[in-house]
Amino acid sequence: MDLGTRAYSTALMGGLTPEQRDKVATFVELYAVSGNLAQSLQAAGVTFWLHHRLSQGDPEYRMALDAAREYSVARLEGEVFTRAMDGSDEAARLWLRGNAPDKYNRAVVDQEHGGEVKVTVAFENQKWKTDAHKTAELRALPPV
Repeated sequence: MDLGTRAYSTALMGGLTPEQRDKVATFVELYAVSGNLAQSLQAAGVTFWLHHRLSQGDPEYRMALDAAREYSVARLEGEVFTRAMDGSDEAARLWLRGNAPDKYNRAVVDQEHGGEVKVTVAFENQKWKTDAHKTAELRALPPV
């Protein structure tokens, strides 16, 4: 798969040796095919820190990485669709939830239950602390 990754050169990529540029381009191509960041970095011989530096400071690298991720997701969607059509109920559910989320990702809230119900809420990409955590941290500070 050619994402055009071997052709681009920006300020950060320009600061790399030709061998490093080839490794980075190989990483992006492997990532597009596998969808596995760590595995692709290792296979291409690119350190996480180089990847991080490029992803933070090189817009063209970021675009190539985004294109690789989109390609990888599209391949996976195709595989899930194939499995759904072959009769896998779970694959069908996943495909429908991903492609029609308004219809198939509804949470059922109005139910009657007897006994105890535990609910766990997960927040993605949010850092927060309870008042108890904040209070404990303030108590741990040395007096002024």
